[in-house]
Amino acid sequence: NPIQTQLFHVLYHTNKPVLLGAPTGSGKTIVAEIALLRMKRVDKKSKCVYIAPLKSLARERLKEWKQKLGRDPLNWKVLELSGDTSHNERNLKNADILVCTPEKWDLISRGFRDGTNMNQPGAKAFVKDVRLLVIDEIHLLGEERGAVLE
Repeated sequence: NPIQTQLFHVLYHTNKPVLLGAPTGSGKTIVAEIALLRMKRVDKKSKCVYIAPLKSLARERLKEWKQKLGRDPLNWKVLELSGDTSHNERNLKNADILVCTPEKWDLISRGFRDGTNMNQPGAKAFVKDVRLLVIDEIHLLGEERGAVLE
């Protein structure tokens, strides 16, 4: 895939941020997975947050990544955090990838900044370990729901 080939070196060998805008079906998810592999290669304890604008998209990614990344040889813990889920501190601490909606991430990250709204046990420690943020459908920034991402 040309997009993945062009971005591989930057994603896997540097700390440079990447903003990728490409059509549906062009391999963006694999690009995110390359960044995930590097993140874990550099720091095994690091965390990734994947933000999807819709719960249905978040669940799709959760299911796919649990099958792909949650089994041998990686055995990464992929966790969903939405209005429908609740996790204890241990689950958050052991998670490698957190799949969530913008609203839920806003609650966690805002609480981290001002010390309030930390209604999820272990959320502050989790935020400190985040080394990769993947935002799917970032073009929604201009939309009504995009304000949460901003």
